[in-house]
Formats: sequence, structure tokens, C-alpha cells
Amino acid sequence: MSTAFEAADRHSPAPGDSPGPGADVEFRVLGAVEAMVNGRPLKLGAPMDRLVLTALLLAKGRALSTEELTDRLWGNASPETSPELLRDYLKKARRHLDKAGSGTGAALLPRYDGGYRARVDPARVDLHRFDDRVAEAARLAGRDDAKAAALLRAALKEWRADDSGPDEVHPLAGLPGTWAEGQRSALRGRRQAAFVDCVKAELRLGGHEHRLIPELALWLDAKPQDEQLVELLMLAYVHAGRRGDALNLFHITRERLLEEQGSDPSPRLENLRRRILQEDPALLPPPRREPSAHHPGATMPSTHDHDQRDDHDLASRAARLVAETSARGGTADSGGTGGTALAGRLRAQFTEDPAAATILAWVVREPDSHDAVAALERALVAALARDRSFADDLRRLAGAPSPTSPTRPVSINATTIGKATVFNETVQVSGDFTIN
Repeated sequence: MSTAFEAADRHSPAPGDSPGPGADVEFRVLGAVEAMVNGRPLKLGAPMDRLVLTALLLAKGRALSTEELTDRLWGNASPETSPELLRDYLKKARRHLDKAGSGTGAALLPRYDGGYRARVDPARVDLHRFDDRVAEAARLAGRDDAKAAALLRAALKEWRADDSGPDEVHPLAGLPGTWAEGQRSALRGRRQAAFVDCVKAELRLGGHEHRLIPELALWLDAKPQDEQLVELLMLAYVHAGRRGDALNLFHITRERLLEEQGSDPSPRLENLRRRILQEDPALLPPPRREPSAHHPGATMPSTHDHDQRDDHDLASRAARLVAETSARGGTADSGGTGGTALAGRLRAQFTEDPAAATILAWVVREPDSHDAVAALERALVAALARDRSFADDLRRLAGAPSPTSPTRPVSINATTIGKATVFNETVQVSGDFTIN
């Protein structure tokens, strides 16, 4: 004998139909599992009621069979009465959602394609908003780090964290079972990965180190043996001009690893320590970009300002070309320029700079690494600052346009304008004259 809920299931809308009841319900799972309507929380019942709802929400619109739901609720220890219990939990989950309006539960948790699904707009689930922003940031990383970092900061705000440390954040809080615990651990890992990507983007941008240092220290307090966090904090210290603190952190980490694991730091971390001791210029933050001329309060750029921007743009173009050519297997471009010839010229330039040569080899080996390309860009900016003659070769091989020079107004008087006189600069004209 079918129930009213099961009848509603059979007639529930298919994916893509216009939204029905419950379209204004917001769901949170990055903390305690909650449902909100216009800022008002709905009581979602006992842990098993919330667990079945969460399993469907995390499927992001995909239908789950009764077998899949059973596995999420009980794993290998499902009771003989699990089919009846599952139906009961689903009914109760719907009843809780009905508090948002009659029929909301059946509309949001319909029976579909032999199973069940959550018919919820992903934008109304905090986890899906987090994932979508992280995915968009990944597409922008290395190309527009400012936008990527802003997206990642917005994504991380979806987590209801406090100041006591990253391990105090409990997604799916209060849900029982091995599936929920596995999801909880995976979600924490995704949060840390987003934070790491955000830090990398902000280090590539420069100017964020004074905010990043206390953030990274907080994460490292929770995970003191995480060498990736150690590396990022060391880089932030270097960017802030605190080389001594960076080296001290390395020594503390090495002692902790020896004492607790009987192992040395990874070669990557050891290489970073060596580069800091050598004062590798590629570890320094990128030059700060000056405000554009149309920005309120901006002044006429100086020749030095333009040289810095030209060097940064040229280094960025060259680093990307080396990476793109390496990703294609070293195929040279047409038109007289090419990453293969450019890489050869860089090897010659870096003969006396082993740190920069190591970075170049890193890009050739890992052309898809945004960190490697950003490091090569910084090494090239440093090389250009040391050797101005290097710029001509770099510009030619990278196919870069001639450098721009700051616009300086030229003052003339009408009496100095002769027939067919052409001015290629901004001019300030005085006197009476007629334009024919």
C-alpha cells in the first residue's frame, strides 16, 4: 500500500523543471547540518534524519539508489530492517522540511529514477558554493591571481570556523557513521587545499605576507609536521624581510621531525632553506604595480616606474613562453621567436646563477606548475635589474613589443607649428591658430 509521500514521489518534477516549493530553503553542511528559511532555522530532527538528508545533498542532484543510501547510513553493518528504516528516515526528513511550507519536503526530496534525490539548487548549499568558487579560482590561478585569491577567500568564508584553529572546524557535525566520518575528513582536506591555493596566489601577488603570517602560523599550530604549510610560512617570512624567522622555522621543523618521526625534512624544504641562505632573488615578492594614470590620486609615472613595469611584463611573457613550449615537448614557435631558443638563452644567462638555473629546470620539468612559472618570472625580473643588456635578447626571443616610455607633455607655441609638422607625443599648445 503506497503512502501519500510515495505518491508524491512518483509525480515529482524531473530535473530542469521550474522550481517548486522550498526554493528559498538554504542548507548548511560545513558545520552542523542546518536548513534555513529567511534566516529562520528549521529543526531537522534526530541524527539519522539529518544523515539521510545530508547524503542526498552531497550527491548534488544525482539520484541515489536505496542500496547507496543504505551504505551511507550503515555501511557493512546494515540491519535486516534497513529498507523500512530508510523509508522512515526519508519520511521524517520530508516532514521536517514541510515546516518551510506545505509540500516542501516532497518537492525537495522526491523519489526519482528508482532512488531518491535532493532537488535543490547547488547555490543554496554552502558546500556547493565553496566547490564552485574553488573550481573557478583554479581556472584563473597564474593568469589572474587577484581574482583567484578573492574567489578562494569567498569560498573559505562558507566554513563556519572560529579562531581556535583549523581542526576545530567540524563539517557534518553530529552525524554518525563511517561514511560521515570519511566525508568529514575529506572536506577538511578540501578546505586546507583551498587555503593553500589562496596563500600561493597571494604570495605570487605580493603585499599580503603580513596577513598571511599569522594565518599560516595558526594552521601550523594545528598541523606542525605539515611541510607544505612550513614552506609557505617560510616564504611569507622571506617576503616580509624576516629571513631569520624563516630559517628558525626550518630548524624547529627539522628537530620536530627527527624527534617524532626519525626523519629529515623533505629535499624540497631543504632546498628552500639553501636558497634563503643564498639570498636567492627569485624568492622575493614581485614588484608592486603602481596605480594606473587614470586612478584618482595617481601621478605621472617616472621612467623608473615604467622600467619596472616593462621588466615585469617582459619576464611574465618569457616565463609563460618557456612553460608553454615545454608543455608541447619543446616545439619552437614560428615567426622567429620560440620557447626553445629562449630557454637556451636563459640557460646561458643563468650560468653564474645556480638558483635561477634550478628554477628554469623546474619550469621545463613541470610546465603546468604555477609556482614554478611565478618563480621563473621573479628570477627574470631580478636578472633584468642586474643586466639591462639582457632585456634586448629577452624581448626579441619572447616576441615582446618595444618597451613603453612614460608620456611627457610637450609644450609648444602656435608659431612653432609649421606645415605638415607631426607630433607623436602629448602636446600642450598655446597661442592663436587655425586648424585647416
